[in-house]
Amino acid sequence: MNNISIPKKLQVGGFVYTVKQGPLVNKELERCSDYGNAREQDLEVRIASNVPPQIRSSTFIHEVLHCVDAVYNNHQMTEGQIHSMSHGLLQVFEGLGVRFV
Repeated sequence: MNNISIPKKLQVGGFVYTVKQGPLVNKELERCSDYGNAREQDLEVRIASNVPPQIRSSTFIHEVLHCVDAVYNNHQMTEGQIHSMSHGLLQVFEGLGVRFV
């Protein structure tokens, strides 16, 4: 498996999102029972780092899709569509031997 580090910055359209991970993020996400979130108002993506690598990779893809949907699609995708697309992309990346960690 080719493990690719989740970047600290992510550009979507003209917006640069800061990607945050670590113990404080883990605690905040655990309170909400989330593995991650994308906060458009703060241009921030937060990913739990205390989960198995496959879940972290899936979560990163999921949150990137939220950013892409916000910038290019005016939030038209439902959470279910984002969820399905992220699992589909996870399968494609994993099949190519790529995992975001």
